[in-house]
Amino acid sequence: MMPERQVKGFSLNQLFCEKMPVLDYNPFGGLTDEELKFVMSEQHDLSKMVEEIKASENFVIEFIGKKGRGKTTHLRRLAQLMPEAFYFNPDRQSTEEIDIDYPIILIDSFHKLPLLKRQDIMKKHRGVIVHTDHVSRFAEYFFCGKKWKKYLFKGLNASVLKSVILGRLRVVLQDEDKNILLDESQIELLLNTFGDDFRGILNYLYRSYRDYNTFISQKKLVPR
Repeated sequence: MMPERQVKGFSLNQLFCEKMPVLDYNPFGGLTDEELKFVMSEQHDLSKMVEEIKASENFVIEFIGKKGRGKTTHLRRLAQLMPEAFYFNPDRQSTEEIDIDYPIILIDSFHKLPLLKRQDIMKKHRGVIVHTDHVSRFAEYFFCGKKWKKYLFKGLNASVLKSVILGRLRVVLQDEDKNILLDESQIELLLNTFGDDFRGILNYLYRSYRDYNTFISQKKLVPR
């Protein structure tokens, strides 16, 4: 197991300009489907993508990028926008459950399916398949007679990161009118350490919030 990355000079309290909000739970953990739509920052226009999907057939769309760049988040959001689609997660379902009778199939982590299974699905399915992967499978699409389009997931800037952090806080605060400020220098520290690894940043913030809460709780228990 690789050691957890640390951000030299980072302080969660300083990130919030020494005004750490009181929250009911850690805002940097997993999101429900309902929370997702209020928090995510779209790297690609999903509304236009939905139109493209519904107007296509015998077509594959691939979300390509390194781990933690937002591919699965966008695929989950796409599933919300298209309830008529079949969503498949190989970590929770068997490949035998993939229903090719659905005109639209959304597959997370396409690379986890065996090669022959991927080819079998693409040869039999005449609708649209949207999937996430680390590398393009263009040779497989060509072999299976599919047209395809690639959407790249990379890059992260301070504005987007701030928007996501504030969105997660507002979900926890449940529409409370809070004027939350974020320290730009702390945002830059996160970006300089993790680059565009969105998941890495959120995991780090999750641990930081957990450790901060533990520290505060222990401090309250110390006799005065």
